[in-house]
Amino acid sequence: NDCGDNSDEDGCSHSCSSTQFKCNSGRCIPEHWTCDGDNDCGDYSDETHANCTNQATRPPGGCHTDEFQCRLDGLCIPNRWRCDGDTDCMDTSDEKNCDGVTHACDPNFKFGCKDSARCISKAWVCDGDNDCEDNSDEENCDLLVCKPPSHTCANNTSICLPPEKLCDSINDCGDDSDEGELCDQCSLNNGGCSHNCTVAPGEGIVCSCPLGMETGPDNKTCQIQNNCPKHIGCSQKCEQEKFIVRCSCYDGWVLDPEHDTCKSLDPFKPFIIFSNRHEIRRIDLNKGDYSVLVPGLRNTIALDFHLNQSTLYWTDVVEDKIYRGKLSESGALTSFEVIIQYGLATPEGLAVDWIAGNIYWVESNLDQIEVAKLNGTMRTTLLAGDIEHPRAIALDPRNGILFWTDWDSNMPRIEAASMSGEGRRTIHKETGSGGWPNGLTVDYMEERILWIDARSDAIYSAKYDGSGHIEVLKGHEYLSHPFAVTLYGGEVYWTDWRTNTLAKANKWTGQNVTVVQRTNTQPFDLQVYHPSRQPLAPNPCAENDGRGPCSHLCLINYNQTFACACPHLLKLSPDKKTCHESRRFLLYARQMEIRGVDIDNPYYNYIISFTVPDIDNVTVVDYDAFEQRIYWSDVRTQTIKRAFINGTGVETVVSADLPNAHGLAVDWVSRNLYWTSYDANKKQINVARLDGSFKNAVIQGLDKPHCLVVNPLEGYAFLFSLLNIIQHVANVVMYLYK
Repeated sequence: NDCGDNSDEDGCSHSCSSTQFKCNSGRCIPEHWTCDGDNDCGDYSDETHANCTNQATRPPGGCHTDEFQCRLDGLCIPNRWRCDGDTDCMDTSDEKNCDGVTHACDPNFKFGCKDSARCISKAWVCDGDNDCEDNSDEENCDLLVCKPPSHTCANNTSICLPPEKLCDSINDCGDDSDEGELCDQCSLNNGGCSHNCTVAPGEGIVCSCPLGMETGPDNKTCQIQNNCPKHIGCSQKCEQEKFIVRCSCYDGWVLDPEHDTCKSLDPFKPFIIFSNRHEIRRIDLNKGDYSVLVPGLRNTIALDFHLNQSTLYWTDVVEDKIYRGKLSESGALTSFEVIIQYGLATPEGLAVDWIAGNIYWVESNLDQIEVAKLNGTMRTTLLAGDIEHPRAIALDPRNGILFWTDWDSNMPRIEAASMSGEGRRTIHKETGSGGWPNGLTVDYMEERILWIDARSDAIYSAKYDGSGHIEVLKGHEYLSHPFAVTLYGGEVYWTDWRTNTLAKANKWTGQNVTVVQRTNTQPFDLQVYHPSRQPLAPNPCAENDGRGPCSHLCLINYNQTFACACPHLLKLSPDKKTCHESRRFLLYARQMEIRGVDIDNPYYNYIISFTVPDIDNVTVVDYDAFEQRIYWSDVRTQTIKRAFINGTGVETVVSADLPNAHGLAVDWVSRNLYWTSYDANKKQINVARLDGSFKNAVIQGLDKPHCLVVNPLEGYAFLFSLLNIIQHVANVVMYLYK
């Protein structure tokens, strides 16, 4: 408020983008999270602001008028799920008493499934996928689809003509498109085709092949159909010799000869763990049993696990903390604890290194990747700089590779580096219809990555170096706004926001799309809890209690080697193994953030960051080296606060009569704090003890004092005002508080 009447601040938006909503606390959340009944801001401002026209919360014990309430547990589900053929309530009450309840499908655009009231797109009928789950969309397809060597007429696709009716001197199409000049081309050198030559009305020569063969790159010469690159028929390994295709399985899996699918030999029963903001839930993949592991959460986004330690890790983006808990043999989650408590700002991605015992996470607002031991100690910044909006993270500790997605609006991409931060490179750039690489996972058996794109609503796959790019699935009803993705065996699993579902499909072809679970709220991250998702390998950091030859933090590098790293406030010695203490770093502030960065690598945090809710609109910051505390002034809350550089001990030291405190300085000798303030009546320099006691105005009648520094060794204070620079010899002022 430089004008004094706030006119220079009216209509300003300082922090949130056009696609975000700004909470009263200053936090930025996605716009589509507002007015959805979830307290994403933590202060309900996203559910009570003027744009909310619907009731933000349900009536006590009831549901909204457009919802149905399950009888057993009172769960509220959308009315459109009532009598739709799918059991959404645990007691099946949503599928009872359905006489007279009908859901008609629009015949112009939709197909009605036979055994349920589901409506699917007409484009999905006879496409080879069992979208109805009763196969009714794939029945009688010979009558509906005109397949080669038959062809439709050029101007009437409802007429399907077999080869013998083409070029037979009879105008079957009515527009002569099945007759005419093209008919003579097949009689001349078989039209250039190695096998079958036909004339497609309105198109020209079309070459086709006998069963078991396919046209080559020239679309004329037939060759033996190669099923293995497309993984047609085999869920895992595939070998082909001429016309014979043989399916096999990864180590630890066995082939089911009836279905050409593979089953795990491990007696461990796999289950899915997924989050939906306020709960972490579990689904048994064999039986379909469903249970709540952690209820009553604020806003849980990312999760991962350490199978050998029976531990689950998760992030909360409202509390800005990372938690962990123990999975007991009974299936319950116990012993909750916070492992990362300070300096987080929207940790949207999380990955556990189950071999070396480290945890990695991406900071979507701070634009960096951090790492720590599994208990939260030894924390440091791993990657920063040229990271714009990181979203998801995945690891392969066997090979020491880290992958992450970046929503950078100028170049959405997927990057890779070693798990020690070395050898960073871009392995995929979005150049087509994609642009929001959302979820990311690793196929350890094939050494490929799979990711989902929330702009093109598709699942893609590629090798670790980005080659071998394939589109697995795109444009499906249950892939309309995907968020997270994982794998198990030959299937890919994902969560979808628009349909509130967990679904799965073949990881190569995208076929056999199946809904695993419907949810009442948006599902976020998911993982399949099974030994195959954390394959074991030698640990290069195993010695010295997991530190290897390092004094502090040992990280896996490429090819099962190691690299040493140092926690905050420590630097690596020339021997590349030993960390030594160094308190030399650059401290700076911007509106909603305070950072201390490495002077040699200024993108890398040297201490943890301070951000909302402790920071609202910081204007100045200073540092007390003796107590290792940071002091800052916040002009929006009109307070001066302090905290230790490890993030603890945040407290307000001055809160009253503090307008426009743009100048702040610590007297580290006499242990006093100086600051400037001004409004229409008072323009002065103030002083107090470092804890805020004995506050007093020492110089008054100034003209908008702005910046302030002190040199207590010489007894000087220097002041900058908006109109001129004044040097005050302040021996008396500083003496009063010695």
